[in-house]
Amino acid sequence: MRRLVVALVLLLAVVGVALVARGGDHEQRYRFAAEFDTAQGIVPGQLVKVAGARVGRVDDVVVTRANKARFVLEVDPEFGPFRDDASCKILPEGFIAESFIQCETGTPGRPELRRVGDLPTVPLARTSASVQLQDVLDTFPLPVDQRIHAILTELGIAAAGRGEDLNALLRRANPALADTRRMLAVVGAQQQALDRAIVSTDDVLAALAGRSRDVEQFIARAADVTELTADRRATLERGVQRLPALLRQAQTSLASLDDVGSRLTPTAEALRASAPQLRRLTDLAGPLAQQGLPALRGFRPAVAELRKAAVPATPLVQELTRSTGRASSGAAQARRLLETTREAGGLEFLQDIFYALSTATATYDSVGHAASINVNLDLRCIVQNDAPGCSAKFNAPGKGQIPSNDPSLPSDARARRLADDPGALVDALPERTARGLQTVLDRLLPKR
Repeated sequence: MRRLVVALVLLLAVVGVALVARGGDHEQRYRFAAEFDTAQGIVPGQLVKVAGARVGRVDDVVVTRANKARFVLEVDPEFGPFRDDASCKILPEGFIAESFIQCETGTPGRPELRRVGDLPTVPLARTSASVQLQDVLDTFPLPVDQRIHAILTELGIAAAGRGEDLNALLRRANPALADTRRMLAVVGAQQQALDRAIVSTDDVLAALAGRSRDVEQFIARAADVTELTADRRATLERGVQRLPALLRQAQTSLASLDDVGSRLTPTAEALRASAPQLRRLTDLAGPLAQQGLPALRGFRPAVAELRKAAVPATPLVQELTRSTGRASSGAAQARRLLETTREAGGLEFLQDIFYALSTATATYDSVGHAASINVNLDLRCIVQNDAPGCSAKFNAPGKGQIPSNDPSLPSDARARRLADDPGALVDALPERTARGLQTVLDRLLPKR
């Protein structure tokens, strides 16, 4: 009996301590209010979450004079105080579970919530309530409601005891859901661009509304083009099949163009650097031309005088033209002479003549010979050895004389003999040298 009394006293003490602690905790919690359009099944004791974490509960639910639901909420003290941009909304825990209140505390540094009555209150403009499945079902007539209930019941029965299969299905669906989430994130990031596109589309549609006839004509022409395209489908298919080869060739050409562009880049940069000087030059060209106009006007009298002087000079120019024609004929003959001399070996024969003449006057001893004089060949002296500047005297009398230099013949007789018989000059020369000299003399002194 004594043990029972002791246990009862200890139990009462524990309960008292718990009540005291609860009361103290109640006093330390942050209390605020939130107004909603509907209570949506919220009763005292239901959860309050901040950022998905359970941090408090609903303490009281009242109806305001404006027929709105006012909730008195309590959260852990570290989440208070709420700021003036705080918000709350009613969310379902699941399809058929109870609802809870999700709150955001607001931006740090902003003013605290404005008090309504004795509590800071989240205004109606910053609260919302979600649409629950039961609300959707209540919008249908009774048979549809019953059928949907039956479908959900059958789905529950079918899924019962198949948790592993459902988990596997969710795991397989996870990549697709992740891709969908990324796609939605990309679309969300492009929201401003989409808004601008929608606005631009509205502008275009508004502009087209006043030109409906043009739009109809455009549609009709587009239909004609589509029909023609359909009739030439085979040709288009062949063109599409040839397109990869064309693109490969275009790629090669573009690579060549890129190479040319790379090589031209230094030139373009140099031109860009020279552009200020070129622009300055073009700017100075105008004043320079203006300065040159008086000088050009001054040339006009001089040109007139030159024109007058050119008239008497016309016969002289004509005579020069005729002389040029005759000179060209002589040049042609000289060219033919040189060609013939080269083809017949005349140059080699002349060298042989010079060698023969030099050896004919050379001195000899028991070892060899050496040229003792220099021979300068002058045809004028050969024909007339008593001409001014010519001499027929030799250091060794009787050596190296030729018939045309015979002192017994007068100069005029030697000239006539050489003119009548050019071969007389080469009678005393070796056969090959004489033959070459004969050819040269025949060309230089043809027989009359």
